[in-house]
Amino acid sequence: MFIIAILNPKGGVGKSTVTCNLSRCLQKRGFRVAIGDSDGKKTKTLFEWSLRGTHEKPEVMEIDEPSAVSDIKKSLGEYLDFVVIDGSASNIGVDSAAVRTADIIIIPVKPSSADAWGCHELVANIKQWQKLSGGSPKAYCLVNQQIKNTNVSKSIETLVQKEYDLPMLTARLSQSVAFMEALSYGSTVVDDQPKSKLSKELNAVTDEILEILSKE
Repeated sequence: MFIIAILNPKGGVGKSTVTCNLSRCLQKRGFRVAIGDSDGKKTKTLFEWSLRGTHEKPEVMEIDEPSAVSDIKKSLGEYLDFVVIDGSASNIGVDSAAVRTADIIIIPVKPSSADAWGCHELVANIKQWQKLSGGSPKAYCLVNQQIKNTNVSKSIETLVQKEYDLPMLTARLSQSVAFMEALSYGSTVVDDQPKSKLSKELNAVTDEILEILSKE
């Protein structure tokens, strides 16, 4: 079983949107997938999403304690292929446990310097654990909500590499209200618009993550 942690201490960068769509992409490929919601008691966003709509969706589990994160592989390893953790903007303990437990960490960053600058503590935690564990987990930044016909995303890539020395996923996700609209009624872009450019982007992100994990 693989654990994918979607982490960024800054709110509003699209962690839940990436979590739901990535989880559904994996599920549509035949994998057994669940979502770990680290902020469920406060926001209820993912639980509400899981209860709405008619499409099949991964089960959403509440993991708002560090011990719940640490026990995922032991308790669920034989039943699931993937658990995708939706990180919290406030639960530092759970995010730290996710860094120690995950096979890969994806850090969504909007094409904004303010968003990119907000990850110093998280990146320091990741790099410290990588030193102790021989390089695990792998960690990548993902440009999310990319704006068409601008060079801002390229500038963010340069900034991230300069500030954090972390690799970027080649695949990126564009800015679109379709993501939030689908989330609001319990669906995903890959279900509502399976042949769209957005779905192609999501599948490219999924392909890239699977390729990285296949080398583990």
